[in-house]
Amino acid sequence: MNNQINSTPSFSGNFIVRTAAKNSDRISNIQKLFKESTKDMPNDTLSLKFNSEDRYEFLETGKNTGTIFAISEGFNSWLDKFSDGEISKKLTKVMRALKEEIRFENKNSDLEMEIEEIARKKRVNLFKAETLREKGYDEMAKRFETLAGFSQKKIEGIEAEKSANKKVFLKKLDKITQNDPIFDTYLSIF
Repeated sequence: MNNQINSTPSFSGNFIVRTAAKNSDRISNIQKLFKESTKDMPNDTLSLKFNSEDRYEFLETGKNTGTIFAISEGFNSWLDKFSDGEISKKLTKVMRALKEEIRFENKNSDLEMEIEEIARKKRVNLFKAETLREKGYDEMAKRFETLAGFSQKKIEGIEAEKSANKKVFLKKLDKITQNDPIFDTYLSIF
């Protein structure tokens, strides 16, 4: 038997749970504690849903997007192992970590698009250089080869920026998770 405890899709750091009715009081308390600890995230939602048929459980976050960002195996075991306050703290860490991952992925996506655009310009310049060289215009060909070289240097710079962003992301993630082993066990993104 599943029970929708909170169907409102947004309160501060919204936490939606579908779980067995026997845990409804604890879940309500966890939701209240979670809301208090995530007042800085008013438009974001963290959902934990249980599928009673195959016991598949997942966490999701976002602005009511329904996108799945992490998989949690065994949330019911959290109810057995941890107090409501501890669960709320862990879920707050999860929320912050997932939001950080989203920021990182968005930044990386923008950089990837920039790399693709620069690589396209590089290919065009190399094609023009080759065409001009075949026609005997070596000086003009060198100019386009130089432009292609600049494009390659830009790509290398962006790749270095991506690498630096990843290091920053991992440091932020370590700070958020504080090496909590729960992240190794329960979240696929870590």
